[in-house]
Amino acid sequence: MIKIKPVIEHEGNCRHCGVVLDNERVLWQGIHVCVEACCPSCGGEYVEDLKVGHATTYPYLIDRASYTLSGHEASKGWLGNPLLHSLQHPTADEQVRLEVEIREACREVVIINCIDFLYGHSLLKLLNAERERTENPEVGIVVLVQSFMKWMVPDYAAEVWTVNVPLSKAQRFYPQLDEQISAQCERFEQVFVSRAYSHPSRFNIEQFTKMRPFQMEESQPGPTRITFIWREDRVWLDNPYLIKAAKRYKLLRMLLKPIIWSQRNKIVKLFSKIRKQEKDVKFSVVGLGRSFAFPDWIDDCRVSKFNLEAELKACEIYASSAVIVGVHGSNMLLPSALGGMVVNLMPADKWGNFAQDILFTEEDNRISAYMYRFLPLETKIKVLGKIISSQISGFAHYHDQMKEDIMMSRNG
Repeated sequence: MIKIKPVIEHEGNCRHCGVVLDNERVLWQGIHVCVEACCPSCGGEYVEDLKVGHATTYPYLIDRASYTLSGHEASKGWLGNPLLHSLQHPTADEQVRLEVEIREACREVVIINCIDFLYGHSLLKLLNAERERTENPEVGIVVLVQSFMKWMVPDYAAEVWTVNVPLSKAQRFYPQLDEQISAQCERFEQVFVSRAYSHPSRFNIEQFTKMRPFQMEESQPGPTRITFIWREDRVWLDNPYLIKAAKRYKLLRMLLKPIIWSQRNKIVKLFSKIRKQEKDVKFSVVGLGRSFAFPDWIDDCRVSKFNLEAELKACEIYASSAVIVGVHGSNMLLPSALGGMVVNLMPADKWGNFAQDILFTEEDNRISAYMYRFLPLETKIKVLGKIISSQISGFAHYHDQMKEDIMMSRNG
């Protein structure tokens, strides 16, 4: 945690004369939690990131006089430059408001800022609530969250602050929202902000979804469900460069339907392969987009738009799925946390983001290695079908072998 009241525990240095800056106030930009500071020597004014969220690794500093940005080059395009632009061009929108739900009165609180322009980032920040609860049980948890994520705020949160800002507008700076959040902080004696790590390792997904994840080691009633996670903006395509070329030459709209049709056919072929090898199997497709129909033997659970009802229904399917299959992306976070085993299809340009879209719930590294498979997007359907079939048929034997020392100890 980082204390921001009654004092701001942050030390920055002037870029001109090097002396320690005087912290003046916290600036709630939205995604960023910043400090407005000035130099006691030369009078320079700055806005600097607190090390929260992705700024834990990539903090930025802005010189108010020249509006120059200092920070890591690797993330300037999606993190630093949008911060700079938002402060240069603040958005005045009277419709933006903060809705406050008080569940428990507290004098000391830690605020988890989950605001983001990407769904996966917002979800991952929220999962930090579990760590704050464990490490700082005496401090009340305040979750600052966008409307679409409110349903996942755990019951133990002392307060929920909901912002009606959609993902598409979350990179903007709303001065009126900054004022509302600052006003709410005045109610408390001490205020901290959570570091809201971008890839938290400690969480119990059931606390957030109110659903028990699929239990691979338990006998499950009915057929074995295999679910493909559908999306139409990053499709299962052997040649990822085709989409890049289509975007470059403005042909994407023309090629999109054939590309999505190809993805639909691949899913049908994959499920058909598995269907021939495994008995008593049920197949589902879940995700955003309703392009093209599937055969009747495939449970088509796709939606045109996600709302609370659709989110809950999708989570129920994930939690009843022995295997989750999908293309790498934030669409795999909740499915991987609630489902059993996972097959993650990796585009060639995403290997640098390996496993960042998976919420690992298995604590034994040996079992985890079996349950989570990362395969090139270009993997042949025949090979992919065999891998998934072997995952299903071989799990019980593999699990017993890996756990035999534990079982023997329990049995004396």
